[in-house]
Amino acid sequence: MLEDKNIQTENLLEDSSQKYHRDRMFLFLVLAIGITLRLWHIDWGLPDIYEEAYPFRTAWNFWNWGKPGFDFNPHIFNYAALSFYAQFCIQVIHYAIGRIFGVYNELQAFQQAFETDPTLFLMLARMGSLVFDIGTILVTYHFVKRIISEPVALLTASLIAINPLHIKETHLVNVDTPLTFFVMLTIYCIYHVYDNPSRKWYLLSGLCVGLAAATKYTGALLLAVLLFVHLLRSRTLAEALKSLKSPQLVYASALSGFVFILLNPYIILSFEEFQNRFSFLYYNVISYGHLGVVSSESTLGFYLFQSIPSHLGIPLTLTIIGSIVYMLWRRKKHEFIFLIFPIFYLTVIARWEYRADRYVLPIFPMLMMIGSFGLVSLWNRMVDRLKRTSSPNGIATFLQHALRTGLAMIIGIPTILSVYEYQRSHSLPDTRTVAKEWISKNIPTTSAIAMIPFGMELPERQFRQVLIPYHPVMSDALLPFYDTQWYTDLDLLICSSFDYDRYVLEPEKYGRFIQFYDTVKSEWLLVHEFKPEKNQNGPTIWLFRPPQVTKELFETTLLQGLDVLAETTLVVGFLDRLAFSLFSKGRLQKSEQLMHKALSLDSTDLRVLRELAWTLFRLGKFNDALTYVNQSLQLNPNQAEMIALKGSILLRLNNVNEAEQNLKQALALNNRLHLAYLDLELLYRSQNDSEKLIDILSKYLMILPPESEVAQRTQERIQQLRKGL
Repeated sequence: MLEDKNIQTENLLEDSSQKYHRDRMFLFLVLAIGITLRLWHIDWGLPDIYEEAYPFRTAWNFWNWGKPGFDFNPHIFNYAALSFYAQFCIQVIHYAIGRIFGVYNELQAFQQAFETDPTLFLMLARMGSLVFDIGTILVTYHFVKRIISEPVALLTASLIAINPLHIKETHLVNVDTPLTFFVMLTIYCIYHVYDNPSRKWYLLSGLCVGLAAATKYTGALLLAVLLFVHLLRSRTLAEALKSLKSPQLVYASALSGFVFILLNPYIILSFEEFQNRFSFLYYNVISYGHLGVVSSESTLGFYLFQSIPSHLGIPLTLTIIGSIVYMLWRRKKHEFIFLIFPIFYLTVIARWEYRADRYVLPIFPMLMMIGSFGLVSLWNRMVDRLKRTSSPNGIATFLQHALRTGLAMIIGIPTILSVYEYQRSHSLPDTRTVAKEWISKNIPTTSAIAMIPFGMELPERQFRQVLIPYHPVMSDALLPFYDTQWYTDLDLLICSSFDYDRYVLEPEKYGRFIQFYDTVKSEWLLVHEFKPEKNQNGPTIWLFRPPQVTKELFETTLLQGLDVLAETTLVVGFLDRLAFSLFSKGRLQKSEQLMHKALSLDSTDLRVLRELAWTLFRLGKFNDALTYVNQSLQLNPNQAEMIALKGSILLRLNNVNEAEQNLKQALALNNRLHLAYLDLELLYRSQNDSEKLIDILSKYLMILPPESEVAQRTQERIQQLRKGL
């Protein structure tokens, strides 16, 4: 009898061991699938960067390129800073390894490598998102296994591994993926507070809340979840109110705040800058909204009826709803912990005017956990019912397998199809990539191009570009730039559905922007259209040529329209770029007009002063040109190009001696100024000074390409002069 019991015990232990190894293998398979789906097309779009990549770009600026030391002030404050510093750590590791193996012999080589091809840099940055997302799978698995069961944990991990929103956000350098990891880590610790209310778990919960808030401000909502769980342990209202004085709760709250400030020190050190940016963020997200977000539509409706069902699938969404109802019906306290964060978080973001799919990512692991709990509960009930039937064991087993397969297909197929469609979209080049290649091949070099920013960046050395100011929130403030008269002298105007399709959603609100597009479409020549094919990413892109009829000057009212804009730097930058492009097209009078306007807004802009001086020089207005050259040199006396231009102007004003002094001074600062050599040649030739002429031409010859036609002519001229001596 005892021997039989020992055999049974050994069999149970063996079965338990086999089950443990089977579950481990299944988890490894889930992780392998999750990693594979996230690595697949992780290089999408590169070397072009079609994402905001705020954490990467901000971290890149920490290097303070071209200036001494580092600058760890994020400056933007749109997001909390932890993800920025995490990305900076990735960049430091990248540089250190590259330095060890001789890839980057200095920091400048590291910067140059990024500017040449940012592919490796962005892939490493996206790998950071991948690590956080895989971490979310593991934390969620251990959490669910601890509080529910191994089958529910494995199912939840599987659903996260193949979820299209998780995969999509892992392919981006964002803040929502690390936030989701810290959310699940915090909830894991908070559940322990309910189960085992020791100081250790309170402090760990406070630490994790601080980390979540330090990643994105909405992570601070977890503090309310900690408070809820703390109160949930009380048996009466009086006891709950009394527990608010608990030292553990106070310590946890204080620790969360300390961690948040520790990882976001510039909120204190640069408080005024933070306050300005945060007030704009509040206006953007909560009050005003975002271009393309129709204010008349419900934010809650968007999440409940569009975003969540499209990324979870209708069957799983319905399962989650049923599971929530089931949990509420059961009224088990610990199960309320599963519900509190998704419900509270969704309630908060539903009040915002701005909405985006990524905003619901932090609640997805909890939603999938709730759905998995419901599915496994449903499965267990069905299996129990099958066992109670009088069906033979073989048929019962077959029915169990068929039922399991059926449930898996109902839940999994919509998700798998969604992932397939998403991955397939990255197998085709983005329309912006196609358009960029076509423009590089078919549009002449040095063409002047105006473009509304939509993620496509043209080579700066190949084209003269004018970026038309665009902002997804402060659109109305930029209306003065949306007048076709600005761009009629340029070679090309590039527009896209990136912003146009958003304007047409609210024609009453954005009517004048739509009018700008309608004018372009009806009066300008369509050169080419790039329309996305099925499953192809990117907006529709239109290339337009302006009509032939242009005016000599801009209308005064057009320039006066810029006076209403408060952002002086933005206006001056636009006028500067447009004036430079018009200068290159020979539209000197319009260029002069724009630069006078720019200087009326900022009289200390050296670039505008230089360009205006050159424009006036080209127009033959030498005295006016000299005025702006002197003004520029007062601000910075070591500008070789301006000193040379001053010499050229003085030469044409017959002030020969001072002209010679300035031209020689300019060459002493920069011996590669062609105009200075040519003007000195002109001056010495007019004076019949052969010795000085030979000297200056010999110096000029030294900077010319030896085989060039100019070098040959200069050499012949020197030889002729020497024969005449």
